[in-house]
Amino acid sequence: QLAAGQTALALQEAQMEAASKEAEASLDTDSILSAETIEAMLGAQHFRMPAGYVNEDGLEYLVRVGDKFQSVDEMKDLVLLDMEGIDPIKLSDVAEVKVVNNADETYAKINGKPGVMLSIQKQTGYSTGDVSHRVQNKLEELKKEHKNIKVVNLMDQGIYIDMIVDSVLDNLIYGAILAILILLVFLKSIRPTFVIACSIPISIMAAIVAMYFSGVTLNIISLSGLALGVGMLVDNSIVVIENIYRMRSMGIPARKAAVEGAKQVAGAIVSSTLTTVCVFAPIVFTEGITRQLFVDMGLTIGFSLAASLVVALTLVPMMSAGLLKRAEAKPSKLLDKVQNFYGRMIHKTLTHKAWVLLGALVLFLGSMYLSVRKGTEFFPSMESTQASMTVTTDKGTPLKETAAKADEIIDRISDIDDIETIGAMAGGSSMSMGGSSTNQVTMYLVLKEDKKLNNEKLEKEILKRTKDVEGCEVVVSTSNMDMSALGGSGLQIEIKGKD
Repeated sequence: QLAAGQTALALQEAQMEAASKEAEASLDTDSILSAETIEAMLGAQHFRMPAGYVNEDGLEYLVRVGDKFQSVDEMKDLVLLDMEGIDPIKLSDVAEVKVVNNADETYAKINGKPGVMLSIQKQTGYSTGDVSHRVQNKLEELKKEHKNIKVVNLMDQGIYIDMIVDSVLDNLIYGAILAILILLVFLKSIRPTFVIACSIPISIMAAIVAMYFSGVTLNIISLSGLALGVGMLVDNSIVVIENIYRMRSMGIPARKAAVEGAKQVAGAIVSSTLTTVCVFAPIVFTEGITRQLFVDMGLTIGFSLAASLVVALTLVPMMSAGLLKRAEAKPSKLLDKVQNFYGRMIHKTLTHKAWVLLGALVLFLGSMYLSVRKGTEFFPSMESTQASMTVTTDKGTPLKETAAKADEIIDRISDIDDIETIGAMAGGSSMSMGGSSTNQVTMYLVLKEDKKLNNEKLEKEILKRTKDVEGCEVVVSTSNMDMSALGGSGLQIEIKGKD
């Protein structure tokens, strides 16, 4: 009986196993759990990001959502499927979870030595320059705490912003100083020059107030508009002060000269200012990237000119009435010679009208021809202390072989005097520029401040040294304002919704 029972049990087990295999074969598990589904679930569970701020008692608290995995065991216990009638299916039930060293899947070297590359991106709404400075300060603290850490900046957009903003501000200040010096040379008097010198900062501050209320920030484009505006915003004040100064020299009392002098030229400077504003006004109504690039400049120039007009018709006459109580015309031999020469030229042009019109026509047609022949480009190349390269091998080339080619190229160009630091990276899955392709290495070059070669010559020198490296293509971008060389080949498409 025992033997018969064991035989029956074995038969039942065999039938159950056969039925189980048949059921497993007929079950489409991919429709419930597939490798792609698990990957998506891991991505959704393993994230942490800022979600805004909460204000309480005048303090701002940063709110973060999500929670990253803290350990391997936590990942193993991740529930993938929880259905009625069966035990919850965990990640450890369908996959082996362990920590592996994926160093062979990535490539990162700085000056030929292995390194770790950090790509830091700012949150929306924060200043790139401020974030860059704070990151630099934090890195300096880390270097003091850990003496063995060496940090090299391969690309810093904050440098570009600081460099360009400082340059524009310097030009703005130098332009104002030069305008004042020119006035001093021609008027030969401190007092009227002082009036103009006061009108410049007042006009600029009035323009900045108008920018604030119209939502225009202080950026490269708007600061360039202010720099352009400085040269033009003194025009109105110069016309007014010169006319008042002329009337005072004729013996007219200061108060009357201020009123009459400003009134005589008011129509001329209003029409002149409105004409210039009308030239920039159409930019405000453009669309697309043209609007993004130039609308700030158009508005800034318009604001600064409008402010200068108000200042020229109010502040300048008011200050002149007080400061020009003693005004005498000071003769200038050079100015007299220029005026006499100009008078003779005017006389000749009036007697030879046909030649003047013909000359104007030739200049117009010549400028039209040259403008067509000159060529166009979206952005000009920019001299900087940063450059980039991409080394691309044949599709499907293993990372190890691509890295060997990159090492050879680094050896060939590392002794170029103008190159201070070379950083190279490839592989990984979260690189913002280099992507995860095994056949492409992205290199960042930090150049010396006092480099001997310009960008074009440096590019030629690099290509000359690397042209005989077989099996790879080298692309050099000596201006990191052109980011196209860093993004690989093909198209990048971003789709965003309202929510």
